[in-house]
Amino acid sequence: MRRFPRLLIPLLQNMHNGAIAVAMVVCMNQAMASEFAARGSRRYDDTAVTVTVASPLLSGMLSIPAGHFRMGDHFNEGWGRERPVHTVHISAFHMDRYPVTKALWDKVLLWATHPDRGTEIYIFDCDGCGHGYNHPVYSINWYDAVKWCNARSEMEGLSPAYYTAADRTRSNIYRTGHVDIQNDWVCWESGYRLPTEAEWEYAARGGLSGKRFPWGDRIDHNRANYYASGEQYEYDDGPENGVFHPKGLETGCRPHTTPVDYFEPNNFDLYDMGGNVWEWTWDWYNAHVYARDTATNPRGSSLGSFRVVRGGSWYSSAIRCRVVLRRYCMPGFAYHRFGFRSVRSSNPIPHRAGGGTTGEAEHDFPTAPGP
Repeated sequence: MRRFPRLLIPLLQNMHNGAIAVAMVVCMNQAMASEFAARGSRRYDDTAVTVTVASPLLSGMLSIPAGHFRMGDHFNEGWGRERPVHTVHISAFHMDRYPVTKALWDKVLLWATHPDRGTEIYIFDCDGCGHGYNHPVYSINWYDAVKWCNARSEMEGLSPAYYTAADRTRSNIYRTGHVDIQNDWVCWESGYRLPTEAEWEYAARGGLSGKRFPWGDRIDHNRANYYASGEQYEYDDGPENGVFHPKGLETGCRPHTTPVDYFEPNNFDLYDMGGNVWEWTWDWYNAHVYARDTATNPRGSSLGSFRVVRGGSWYSSAIRCRVVLRRYCMPGFAYHRFGFRSVRSSNPIPHRAGGGTTGEAEHDFPTAPGP
C-alpha cells in the first residue's frame, strides 16, 4: 500500500454532482496554507491543510467529434520530428475538460490504495503535488498516470483499458510496478486511458486548421500560463526579456501553475491545452513516425524508450506551447512540470465480474525531458 506520511488523506465525496469536497491535500508552503486558511480552512500547518470548498471542477468530460485534420508543423518552424504534415482521421471520443486536478487525483488515489482492496490494491510511485484543489496535479510519471486511469475506470464500474498481457484478463489488470504496455495489451474501447498523440493534437486544435496554438497563431499571458519572451518569437505578444505569468507568482514563491479554468477554453471547450503543465500521452516517442503513420487513429510505435508529452508548461517558451510540439521523456520520470488528462471511448465497456474485458484488440529526457 502507498503510504502518505505527513499528508492529510482526502475525503472527496459526491464528486460527479459537483457537491462539497472535503479535506484537500496540496503540496504547499506556509504562504499557500495561509491562502487556503483565508477561504475558511479548519486547520493548517507547513505541509497540509483541511478545507471545505465547492468542487465543480473535479469531474466532467467533453465529447470530441470524429473528424480529420492535418497533423504536424504547418509553418516549418519547429523540429524535424514535427513533420511531415499528414492527414489523420480520428474517431469520436471523450476527453477531460481540464488537466487532472489535484482533487480528482487524490480522490481516485485514496480509493485505489485503500487496504480493503487486498490483492487488487494499486501501488503508485508518486503522491502527486498541486498548488490547490483546482490546479493540475504534477510530478506524476507515465506509469502512475496509466495506473491511475485504470483505477478511475474500476472506481466507476468500467473495464480498465490497460493490461500486462495481451489476453487482458482480470488477473492482468495493470495496478503495480513499471510495465511497458504494448499497443495490443490495451482495450481501446474500455475505460479511462491516456490520449494518443493524434487524439491530443486533434483535440488541442479544437477544429482550427493549421494554427500554432489552440486559439490561433499568436500567444500572450491572456491566453496561457507560459514563459513569455516577446523578443525571441515573432508570434509571442507577451513581455520581452523573459517573464513568467503574473498569476503564477501571486503567492510570492517560485513560479507555478494556475487554476485549470483560469484561461478561456478552445473551440472544443477544453482548457489548458497550451501551457500550465505538460501532458503525458500514450505514444512511444519515434522521431520518424509521421512518415509512416496510419491514416486512421494512429497509436504510434510499438516499442521505444521514451513516452511523448504535449502542450507546454508554465516554464515553457512560446515555441514549446504550440499544438504540434512533441517532447519526450523516460516514462519513470516524475517531472515537476508534468501532468496529464484522460480520455475514454464514447461507449466504454462495463466491468465484467470475474473477468477482464470484452472488445477487440487493436494493433497497429534520458533522465530529463528531451528538447
